[in-house]
Amino acid sequence: MADDQCQKDIMYLHEEVEKMVEDVKAQNANNTEAVLKALISTVPALEKVCHLEGECQQDLNMVEELAQKMLKSTEEGNWNTTDEDCRGLLHMYEKAHTDCRSPGPTPDQCRQDLFNLDIYVRLLGETVKAQQAEDTEAELKYMVAEIPRFEKACNLTGNCERDW
Repeated sequence: MADDQCQKDIMYLHEEVEKMVEDVKAQNANNTEAVLKALISTVPALEKVCHLEGECQQDLNMVEELAQKMLKSTEEGNWNTTDEDCRGLLHMYEKAHTDCRSPGPTPDQCRQDLFNLDIYVRLLGETVKAQQAEDTEAELKYMVAEIPRFEKACNLTGNCERDW
């Protein structure tokens, strides 16, 4: 990620996020929409130029998805949803900042991730038994997103990888 274009793109993204926060606070729909469109178009280019992968890439993909959701709510004039999505986007942006600088998970982190997935499997079973459709769907979405990350982060191979 050390090349000049990558650094320029990262600075541009950071500037756009700062602008977005100010525009959302001011409930300036036109500027918020323009900044969100810029964010949405910047993330894919940033991924290519900076050769992002793993957690870093997934975090930025989530930033892009939240920006798209925010754009829709802003266009609809729903500032409560826009504010909520802005907080989520900022959280994911901070997570991306951390993950993009991280050397990767430790064996202890892999064990913790496995423990967390075990908890989610148990929760999924409970929500299915209780016929709680929304909770079941939320647990499944989480697991679908987390299992590939777990596989890659913990370098699963062979039968272990196929089992997951």
